[in-house]
Amino acid sequence: MAHNPRNERIDFLSFFLNNVKDGSSAYMDYLLPILTEAKGLVEGSLNIYDLSSESRDVKILLQEIAPEWLTRVNLSCINNEEISELQSIIKQSEESLVF
Repeated sequence: MAHNPRNERIDFLSFFLNNVKDGSSAYMDYLLPILTEAKGLVEGSLNIYDLSSESRDVKILLQEIAPEWLTRVNLSCINNEEISELQSIIKQSEESLVF
């Protein structure tokens, strides 16, 4: 499959989610601000101009493909089950792009 910017963002996000599930707090420390800003986009407390430039495209992708997940997840106590749920959402998003 050809790699496009969306695939690269999904690969990047998947890499971090896998490492978070493996128990790496360093990856969670990097992932949490991304999830927090994506959640802010969904909830309306942030707009794209408010986002930090770090992984901006990933934050925008997340708010597009996982708004319901972001709305209900409590990021202060996120667990592996919720990470797995997000991974499933991402996988479904990828599959919907296959012709």
